[in-house]
Formats: sequence, C-alpha cells, structure tokens
Amino acid sequence: TKLRGEPGTNVRLDVSRPGEDAPRTVTVRRSHVGVPSVTNVSVLSGSVGYLRIRRFGERTATELDEALETLLAEGAKGLLLDLRNNPGGLLQAAVAVSARFLPPATLVTTTERRAGVKRHEFRTPRDAKPVDLTMVTLVDSSSASAAEVVAGCLQDWERSPLIGQQTFGKGSLQDLVSLPGGRAIRLTTAQYKTPKGRIIHQRGLTPDISVTLSDWDLIDLVGPAPPLTGAAAKRPPNRDSQVQCAIDEVKRLLAARMGAPRPPEP
Repeated sequence: TKLRGEPGTNVRLDVSRPGEDAPRTVTVRRSHVGVPSVTNVSVLSGSVGYLRIRRFGERTATELDEALETLLAEGAKGLLLDLRNNPGGLLQAAVAVSARFLPPATLVTTTERRAGVKRHEFRTPRDAKPVDLTMVTLVDSSSASAAEVVAGCLQDWERSPLIGQQTFGKGSLQDLVSLPGGRAIRLTTAQYKTPKGRIIHQRGLTPDISVTLSDWDLIDLVGPAPPLTGAAAKRPPNRDSQVQCAIDEVKRLLAARMGAPRPPEP
C-alpha cells in the first residue's frame, strides 16, 4: 500500500539482498503501468491479420481499433481473432469488441434470471461501424466469461466460425448479499445466453472445427514438457496447429467469397 501514490512522485525502497550486510536504498518514480490487452498484432501468411485479446478491459476496444488499423494498412484481407487463454473481463468491453465485427443494434447477449424470463439485452451501438474482414476466431478450454460472450455471438450470427477446443463455460451473473455479523453470500442470480439462446455456463461453446494441440504444439507454446515417447517423440513440432488450421480456413473463406475455385485437398 505504501508504494502507491500520485504518478510522477518518488518513493524510497530499502532492499535487502543475501550476502549484503545492510539494506540498499533505491528510489523509484511512480507511474501508471499499462499492460496491453491486445497483443501479437501481425500479418501471417501474406494476407491473414492476426491479433490476440488477452482479457477484456476498459481500453480493449480502443486497442483493437488501433490493431485493426495497423493490419489493414499492412494489407490484411482476413482476420484471425485469438481468444485462447482469455479469462474474460468487462462485459461492456466484450460488447464494444463485438461492435467492431457486427452490424449496429445487433444482439450480443442476454441475461436470464430464470427459465424463459429475460433480464436484460446487450446490443452493439446504433452507430457501430464494423470492419469488413473475413474472420475466424480461436478458442480453447481457458476461453471464459466475456471471451465466450464474444465468441458465442460471432458464431451465432455466422460472422466467424470457431476453431480450437470447447470453451470453459463461465456465464453466470452473481450478486453479493449482505448477512448479519458482517458476513455475506454470493448468489448466482442470472446467466448469460448467446443471441440464439444457448446457455454458456457450465456448458461452454463447441467450436465449428475442433483442433487439439499436440504435445509438440504445447512445447512450442509453453516450454518443455516431460520426455515424449513413441510416435509423438518422432514427430516434428507443428508450431501451433490451431493457428495453422485457422489460417487455412480464413484463406478458404476468402477464396469462396471472391468466387475463386478451392485448392485441391492434400
């Protein structure tokens, strides 16, 4: 708590290290630390724009606008939206992100207190200006909450197929109820549903194309694992087979959109 203060002011730290007789005094300047939520912005395979949303925060939609502008300037014709390992975040940010890909006043999600009783609808703004990019969305078992809201509405409106693995299944709305003696209980009072009425909570979203990461993929992504045996040990790394599958699907959709013949199956 003592480290917090007004940006631009200084704070003195006494740092003790093994092998040193006395603490060392270090002065640091307080500042806002901005951790971007939209990362890895790049163009893959010549024409497929790629970006990853790590969480949904207050600046996510603004960062997304900047990323899309960059990708379009670099010649991207399609988009790969990566929502893997995204635990969620602000619902308002999820709606704002959805507005970058869906028409104005489009339903993003609803909350339902009990079966058949809608509590609230969340729609894209009436002044939304979506980008016209053919897209595919990557999800996995760690895509949750707000990430599932975005993925679910894009899938329901057939704006983007989902590729990867079944999502986590976190789509509940909870209220904190105060109790005597300073205690409290958190109650699940509603659940989020996709525009077509699918329940997210404890079910998750099923991808249109299922792709499970291999042991080699995981090594490439997160580092060394226990020694592999058998056929898996002999197979070279795919370097994220989910991304490779998504790139192929974006290209297939682009070819279909332009009326070009599909490439022969390998």
